[in-house]
Amino acid sequence: MDTESVDELLKDENYFFLDFVPYYPKDSSFLELEEYFENRYLKRFAEKIERLALKLIYYYPCEIYLLETTSKKAKRMKLDYEVDIRKYSPAKLGDIIRKIITLDFTTMNIVFTSPHFLMQISGYFSVGIYGVADNEELKELIRQLAMQEGLFFKPHLPN
Repeated sequence: MDTESVDELLKDENYFFLDFVPYYPKDSSFLELEEYFENRYLKRFAEKIERLALKLIYYYPCEIYLLETTSKKAKRMKLDYEVDIRKYSPAKLGDIIRKIITLDFTTMNIVFTSPHFLMQISGYFSVGIYGVADNEELKELIRQLAMQEGLFFKPHLPN
């Protein structure tokens, strides 16, 4: 994996993320709602991200890596870490994506080569998309895919 390329994309503060609400919560009580959604909605969110990610994976050339982890959950799953798993079937990739979101045991980096951007999937509601800020066509495609799944493609607002 070209870790320098991934690190460079992750440094970009103009990244986007996929979310289940269209607004930016201002009230700390939103954490209560997020916890509720985590308990009731996380599996559905994982399925939506699975479908969206697979559509991108099968549309653009990419490499897919799982970050090495010491998690006991990860060891039981016997997955390949730090190697390109793009050759896995859609069913296996989808299963891994759902498990990452619902069990929070590692991070998946999907490094798209043309156009060059990164989709990073971590546990719970953490799905970031880096390197797309200057590509209007790509942003529009991701926005449409998100809308199709009932999700929102939102820019990160730097502090």
